[in-house]
Amino acid sequence: MKDLPNRRTFLGTAAFALAAPAFRDDPPVRFRLIETAGLRRFGYPVSALLPAGTPDQPYQLVSDGQVVPAQFTATKGPAGGPRVALDFAASLGPLETREYQVQVREGEAPPYDTRRGMTIERPGDGRVLVRSGADLIWGLREDLDGHLNSVHGGRLDYVAGGSAGLLVRERGGDWRPFERSGANARGERSGPFAAIVVYAGKRGDVPWRLDAIFPRTKSWVETRWEVNDPGASITGLGVELGLLVEGAPTLVDFGTRATVYATLKGDESMALVAGGCPGHSAAERGWVVTKGNQVFARDPGLGGAEGWVHVMDQMRCTAAAVSEFAQLDHRDRIEVTAGGRLRITREFATRDTAPPAGPKRLDWWLHFVPMPVQVGALTSPQAMQSPLRVEWD
Repeated sequence: MKDLPNRRTFLGTAAFALAAPAFRDDPPVRFRLIETAGLRRFGYPVSALLPAGTPDQPYQLVSDGQVVPAQFTATKGPAGGPRVALDFAASLGPLETREYQVQVREGEAPPYDTRRGMTIERPGDGRVLVRSGADLIWGLREDLDGHLNSVHGGRLDYVAGGSAGLLVRERGGDWRPFERSGANARGERSGPFAAIVVYAGKRGDVPWRLDAIFPRTKSWVETRWEVNDPGASITGLGVELGLLVEGAPTLVDFGTRATVYATLKGDESMALVAGGCPGHSAAERGWVVTKGNQVFARDPGLGGAEGWVHVMDQMRCTAAAVSEFAQLDHRDRIEVTAGGRLRITREFATRDTAPPAGPKRLDWWLHFVPMPVQVGALTSPQAMQSPLRVEWD
């Protein structure tokens, strides 16, 4: 995208107190949607901010002369100003580019089937439920305890619950649960194509924010978490989730530059580690897969690891993927136990080394599908890590 935020940019909801540029009398706003990873996409979720427009305008999305079903929502941009968010789904071939226009619609928009859309519910018992159609239900807590407490899809449950949730490590300390005092949840938006639940709070006097993004066309949640750290005290951020796995062994695939797979039983665990940060030597930056205390696979010097894992039993699979895995002067780790504990951590410095000051960020996806994963997922971890790119004219 050219000088404008894409779906990785934090979006905040608010009333439009200021007027943004309208384009009722201007030519349509045009953009290109580009597939950059060389992968075919099927119903892939797309989210972007319009460069102009006000919430009282009725919009529609058009491509090749045809109206494309889309969701338009009033929101705020990164600088706090009023914006309009666009959500839709697209199917593109490898490296394909497709042209779109955003126009002011004449007449009423056709109603969408709420049974197939995204809704956010608060039963009043501290839970936040995100529903995708009638069959997929995500469970979170108002206070973000445990991060993701339940996932039910079809006839299967995927999360065991009781997990540590968000983790933090400060200089000289160990990993511990992230302090969420003052956290509050709000429904950023919901509709036919996407739902977003936003959490915001303060760590002392320093703000943090977490966006949980649920697209209708995929059974995944994309989480974007940022904590400001002006005092340079945070050496790591992480998340821990208890996955439901039944029957032995637990099957795992790790995404390196190829696939490293194994089985786990009893108290066995495996981890993919890659990258380096202040306190690590250059020799430590290559990826390595360990099983227990033994090296299972090692970087042969062909490039960095992709940074994903499949955790599977006979009925279900959870695919976890990390954005910018081990790329930006940090060290990333994905660890799985036979009992289904999934832990993702990002180090910005070693335990006793001073980290850089400023915002710290960790983004990840969790995709829940029935087995076999090749049939249930329809989307590879590599595709999750490479969203379609929007370029506005």
